[in-house]
Amino acid sequence: MNRRNVLFMAVSTALLLGACGQGEKVEQKEEMESVESTVTEEKEGVTITNYNREFVVEETPSKIISTNDHTTEILLALGLEDKIVAKVVGHESEVSAEVKEAYEQIPTISQSDHNYPALEAILEYEPDFLFGRESAFTDTAIGTPDALEEYGVDVLVSKGTYTPGATMEDVYEDIRQIGLIFGIEERAEELIAEMNENISSVQEKVKDQQEPLKVAVMDMGGEALFTSAQSLETHLIELAGGKNVFDDIEKTWAEVSWEELVERNPEVIVINEYSEVPTEDKIEELLTNPALQGIEAVKNERFVILPLSTVFEGIQNDDAVELLAKGFYPENF
Repeated sequence: MNRRNVLFMAVSTALLLGACGQGEKVEQKEEMESVESTVTEEKEGVTITNYNREFVVEETPSKIISTNDHTTEILLALGLEDKIVAKVVGHESEVSAEVKEAYEQIPTISQSDHNYPALEAILEYEPDFLFGRESAFTDTAIGTPDALEEYGVDVLVSKGTYTPGATMEDVYEDIRQIGLIFGIEERAEELIAEMNENISSVQEKVKDQQEPLKVAVMDMGGEALFTSAQSLETHLIELAGGKNVFDDIEKTWAEVSWEELVERNPEVIVINEYSEVPTEDKIEELLTNPALQGIEAVKNERFVILPLSTVFEGIQNDDAVELLAKGFYPENF
């Protein structure tokens, strides 16, 4: 922090004000110690704790790159379209109608987040801020946050993408972090309130169920089932009145055998929908595999189709809760 010489007569006043300010900071620090990811706002910038690291945003960023559709949607929902210089297009099925028009106006660096652009391609846009999921910020993808920092680029990693057992609170924290970094805290809180209200409205309709439905997720099939374990999707299922039968696996996503699916016998199977594997093919795989015909969900053909874009951490998560609840308890809607 720059210091200026002051007149001798002003020293005692400055010290007194500094002592008062220090007392306030101590109180704030005590309040925030229990929060895993914190933000402290000071005159010289905003200090962010994220992804097991701390960095200071000295000035409000003016050139953002978003590395995933769901993080792009958050930025757009907060009204930051004029600051986004480029995006990476994801493989999710659909961008939210709420922000689609603005989304389509943003230049695209790469057409797939399965193959992130090289660091050099990112730096051509001279960004000062990147926001995206954990998979984007590795040595084999765009680069680590520390590597990007060497080029003067701050990185915010979507908390729900690196936190086992992620919940909506992690999504809301991302939104609050962005709000503080860009000085739009009020809009951030409004967005959180809107999403929370939508989820509460759905929960009110399914609150009287005696027991949650037993649910499994089919992301991909084949020789084994690729499924949600302790990912945000499991939390969304719980909010909608279900229980993921694989929530005891200590991974966010896991590959399990078909025999294990039979043993856990879900009443409903949620099928994640995206373009790479047609939903119809997944349903056919379930219905034509002789070993699976004893599963309650298969016998009763209880499949809930969930667009993958609603599963990733962002503004479509409240839509996911509603779609799941309507699939679990259609009679309540």
